[in-house]
Amino acid sequence: MPFYILRAVVGRSAKSAGEAAGLGTGRDRQRRTKILDPSCPPACPCPSARRCCRPRHTSGFSSSRGIGYTTSCRMVLWVFGYGSLIWNPGFDFDDKILGFIKGYKRTFNLACIDHRGTPEHPARTCTLETDDEAICWGIAYCVKGGPEKERKAMQYLERRECEYDQKISIDFYKEGDPLKPAVTGVLVFVSTPDPIGNKYYLGPAPLQDMARQIATANGPTGYNRDYLFSMEKALASINKNEQNDTTAVNYEAALVSSSGDYRMPLVWIDLEMTGLDITKDRILEIACVITDGKLTKQIEGPDLVISQSKDCLDNMGEWCKTHHAASGLTERVLQSELSEHDAEAKVLDFVRKHINSGTPLLAGNSVYVDLLFLKKYMPQLAAVFSHVIVDVSSIMALCIRWYPKERKQTPIKQKTHRAMDDIKESIAELKYYKDNIFKPQKSKR
Repeated sequence: MPFYILRAVVGRSAKSAGEAAGLGTGRDRQRRTKILDPSCPPACPCPSARRCCRPRHTSGFSSSRGIGYTTSCRMVLWVFGYGSLIWNPGFDFDDKILGFIKGYKRTFNLACIDHRGTPEHPARTCTLETDDEAICWGIAYCVKGGPEKERKAMQYLERRECEYDQKISIDFYKEGDPLKPAVTGVLVFVSTPDPIGNKYYLGPAPLQDMARQIATANGPTGYNRDYLFSMEKALASINKNEQNDTTAVNYEAALVSSSGDYRMPLVWIDLEMTGLDITKDRILEIACVITDGKLTKQIEGPDLVISQSKDCLDNMGEWCKTHHAASGLTERVLQSELSEHDAEAKVLDFVRKHINSGTPLLAGNSVYVDLLFLKKYMPQLAAVFSHVIVDVSSIMALCIRWYPKERKQTPIKQKTHRAMDDIKESIAELKYYKDNIFKPQKSKR
C-alpha cells in the first residue's frame, strides 16, 4: 500500500512543519507572493519590469539563480512545477532545481476538461490553495536564452495550463536553506478557489466521491487515474513529506474501495524468459492474476506466449533449453505470432479493467527480476505498479530463519516453469504463510 497518494491531494498541514520551514505568518506570505499583471507580455525588455510580471535580480543575485534581468538586461524565466510539470515539463529548459514554496498546499480541486477529462466528465487535477502553515515541494525550471525562447515556453505553458486563471510570482526555496530564497519571483500557475466565479474550480468533496471521479474520468491524453499514479511516483521520487501517513492510508483505501471487491489488490505476474540477463535475454511468456489483499478472491488474467526468433531460442543457456523444451514452451514460442508489445497491451487492459484506481502492488516469487524485464520490454505495464513489491521469496527466506518448523509444511511446488502455474503456486505459498505464520496474537486480559 503506497503512502504517497494523498501528497498529490493535500499539502503538509502540521504546524511544526511550517515552523521548521520558516513559513512565518499569513501577512509574511502575502509579502512573498505577487499576482502577475495579465496585461504584461511574457518577455518585456523594459525598465518597468519591476511594475509588471517579474522583478529584476536583487543586488548580488546571479542570473543563474534569479529571475527577470541581469545588469545586461538578459531575461531569465523560472517556472515552478507542482503537478504534471514535475514529470512531464514539455518545454525547452536549461536548468531545474528541486525545492519548495511556502504558504500553499497542493489539492486535487481543479477540473480538467481537455486532457484527462471531458466537459461532461471532468477529471480532477492539481492546483494550489493558500495555507499559511503549508509547504509544497516541486521542481523549478529555468529558461534562458533571450525573449524568443521564453516566449515559446510561455506560449506552450499558456495553452497547456489553460484551466488556471492566475499566474503568481513567489519565492522558491531549497532544502539546504529554508529561510533564504534560492530564486525570487518564480512563476506559478494557480486557479482561483471560487466555484462560482471560476468554472474550473471544483472545490473539495468527500473522499469516496473524489476517488470515483478520478477512477472513471478519461480524456484525449489518457485516464485521470494515470495522472494520479504518475503524481504518486513523482512525489515518491522526490521523497519529501507533506502529509502524515495515516491520512494517506485513508485516502488510498477510499480510492481502492471505489474499484469494487478487490480492496488493496495484489497483481501477480510471472514471466518465463530466455535467461536472467536483462541486457540480452527476452520474455517468452507472461501470465497475470489479481487477488484482493487478503487472498480471498482472485481472477485469472491473460496467459500469453510471445513470439521470439529461433536464433533467440538457440542462444539460451542449457538450463533454459532443457526446461523450456520439457514444458513445451519452446515449441509454442516458435508457433506464436504475438509480439511483446501486443502482450503488454492485453495484460495492461486486464489490470486497468479490474483495478480502476489506486496503485496496485506487484507480487510473485523473486518478482523484482520480472519487474526489471517489464521495465525494459513492457514499460507501460511496469509504470502501473507501486515502487513497493510483494516478493514471496523474501518472505520465504525470513520464515526459514525465524519459523523453520512451520516453514517445512509449506505446500510443495510442482515447478513446471510455466507462468500461470508458477503464479498459482506463489499465491498458495503466501496463503500458507498468512494462515500459519502471520497469525494475530491472542489478546491479553
